[in-house]
Amino acid sequence: MKSLTTRTYKLFVLSCVISIALILGLYWAINWGHHKLPKWILEAGRDTTITQKKSAKTCKNCHEKIFQAWKDGRHALAWTSETFIEDSENRSKEKCLPCHIPEVVLAGEKPDSRIENRDAGIFCFS
Repeated sequence: MKSLTTRTYKLFVLSCVISIALILGLYWAINWGHHKLPKWILEAGRDTTITQKKSAKTCKNCHEKIFQAWKDGRHALAWTSETFIEDSENRSKEKCLPCHIPEVVLAGEKPDSRIENRDAGIFCFS
């Protein structure tokens, strides 16, 4: 009878270790390794309508504190700051636009400049 208890205990511990490893692996994959996952897996777990709304105010609905910190920072002013307007000769320097009003950035690529919602500067979807 004692060997059954020891065996059950070992099986329980092994199950716990495997479960924790799976949870940590999934957490890492979703938060830091998402660029290595197939697109269909990411889309299954995300609300794709959020990225179609491309506005910082969309983020504000769920992330109020982060939005407030962004709103008062340099990224929010990337397009509207007087310094940028002056240094870019009234926003006419094309080389400045991809960084100051970027479209959605993909890792390793230089972003295109955004046409709409430029006053938002650099925000979550940039």
